[in-house]
Amino acid sequence: MYLELKDKSGKVYRSFINDKQKPVIIINGTEYEVSGLIPSQESSDALTASQIAELDTDPVIEEMIKQSKHEIKRGLTFSSKQMIDMIKNGEL
Repeated sequence: MYLELKDKSGKVYRSFINDKQKPVIIINGTEYEVSGLIPSQESSDALTASQIAELDTDPVIEEMIKQSKHEIKRGLTFSSKQMIDMIKNGEL
């Protein structure tokens, strides 16, 4: 099992096999055993089914989606180029 962690400063911590033949990673001088990881078939940014279900039931997100659908039906949409131009012009 191989694991890499990167902290906010960009320092990378890599796992290795210790003297007890267990996968570990050392962070700030402390050895942590790595276990029970299931590699993702997709990007590490992929959402799990439970995370998606949580988002689907969030009332704030549900309202945002309803508002977006309503605005799309009314033709209140912008292209990516329009949004970039608006940002560059300080309109947003």
